[in-house]
Amino acid sequence: MLNFLIIFLPAVFQSGNSLLYAVPKLEIRQELKQTSVITGEELLGSIFIKYSGDQPLKILGVSSSCGCTTLRLKKRLVPPEEEIELRFIVDTRGKLGQIE
Repeated sequence: MLNFLIIFLPAVFQSGNSLLYAVPKLEIRQELKQTSVITGEELLGSIFIKYSGDQPLKILGVSSSCGCTTLRLKKRLVPPEEEIELRFIVDTRGKLGQIE
């Protein structure tokens, strides 16, 4: 299942020539269509990522820690102050019991 999302952002600082970039900020929220399903049903949800920085954020790729989770990201370049949606689907076939 989708346990966590790791995003690495470089921050650039240089003294002398007054070159200074703001440290980027991410706001992440999660939305689930339902909180639990029984075996064989799909668990659907989205993670919304809002980016605040000086330059556009380029997402090179996304991956999950489980083969049962499919990730869908339509947009890989995030302009400052905009939000993108990362959709996920968890396939519960072959799992036992209630999935939360």
